[in-house]
Amino acid sequence: MTDFAKDCGYPQSWGDPQVLPAFGGADADVAWKELGVPGRGGVGGLPCEFVHSRVAARWGLDNSCLINVGIRFSLAFVEAMALYLPVSGQELYSTASLMMFL
Repeated sequence: MTDFAKDCGYPQSWGDPQVLPAFGGADADVAWKELGVPGRGGVGGLPCEFVHSRVAARWGLDNSCLINVGIRFSLAFVEAMALYLPVSGQELYSTASLMMFL
């Protein structure tokens, strides 16, 4: 994980399980302050920036789990429509042509 943190442009300590707080609370707040991770008050685990860096970083929104959910949903919806619309349009055209001959 430390190599991945470095590859993403974050300090290697952000990927070190020995340093990251496993559980939330006051101890987690102290650990985040020492690591220099903003906005993780009372929460343990990996930093949001580290987890979401590949999806939302290009827009500067990599520190919010809620925004990450919205972006992932939007990208998945656009991809689903790109697959569905051409197929459904062709199917509707074929059905309409068949109905003309009946």
